[in-house]
Amino acid sequence: MRHVSRAGEEARAMGIREAVAYIVLIIGAGFDQLSTRIGLACPHIHEVNPFARWLQANGLWLISDASVLVLLISSVSIILKERRSNDLQVVLLVPMIVGLFRLIIGARNLLLI
Repeated sequence: MRHVSRAGEEARAMGIREAVAYIVLIIGAGFDQLSTRIGLACPHIHEVNPFARWLQANGLWLISDASVLVLLISSVSIILKERRSNDLQVVLLVPMIVGLFRLIIGARNLLLI
C-alpha cells in the first residue's frame, strides 16, 4: 500500500476543486451560448443587450466569449500556482460563480421560448 502525504492529499483535493470550478464555468458559458442561439432562432425573441447584439451582428460573440473564458481560467490558474495557499481557495469562487450565473441565464433564456 502506498502512503500519500498530507500535503499530497491537499494538493490533489485543491486540483479537483480547481477542475470543478473550471468545468462549471465552461458548462455555464456553453449552456448560455446554446440557449441564446436557440432563443434567437425564434421570430418573437431578440437580444436586448446592445453590446451582445453588436458582437453577434459582427460574428464576434463566440470568440469574445471564449476569450473571456481563457483569460479568466488563465488568471485564476496563475494566481493559484504563484501563491499556493489554502487562503487562496476563495479565488476558485470566481469561475464557479460566473459559471453558475451563466447556467441561470441559460435556463432563463430557455424559459423565454
